[in-house]
Amino acid sequence: MSKQSIAVVAVAVVAVILIIVFAFVRSPGGTVRLGENGEPVPTGPVTRESIPSNVVISVPGIDSQNVEEGVAIPEEVAPTAPHRGGASQRTFDVRIVGGKFEPEEIRAFLGDTVRINLTAVDAAYDYSQPDYGFRVSLQAGETKFTQFDATATGIFTIVCESCGGLEDPQRGPIGHLVVAPRE
Repeated sequence: MSKQSIAVVAVAVVAVILIIVFAFVRSPGGTVRLGENGEPVPTGPVTRESIPSNVVISVPGIDSQNVEEGVAIPEEVAPTAPHRGGASQRTFDVRIVGGKFEPEEIRAFLGDTVRINLTAVDAAYDYSQPDYGFRVSLQAGETKFTQFDATATGIFTIVCESCGGLEDPQRGPIGHLVVAPRE
């Protein structure tokens, strides 16, 4: 095989690899492209943001007072296994009514197990967070739950995909899951 043939084959192999990478590698919010340093840069909607280093997030307990408006107070906080470093199971009730999540923000600590009881009051909705991989679809009057372990810190956007999601946030509810580091 000549040097020219080897070069053509090598270029073809590299081209195929690049096509596969750009066609199949995705972030939760959209297709990934590589930045100047070779780091992935999401090109679609962002569903996770870092908590600014100068911000302290207060995570309410059952009996918390003076909780900010729109922040959920857990219905139950129960300790989990001791080997989980003080983690708890936190249970929240969320209603979806009038195109809004009530309450619109849930807070937990890193390592907690989060259970969310969802009720669609007046219409069919869904409750979705792609980074944590949950989507719960509900009909009017229906209650369901989702449960997951809070494995990453940040501010995660929760949407109703069937209402427009991140593509059209004016049409449907937007909420947030805030996972704070344990102090």
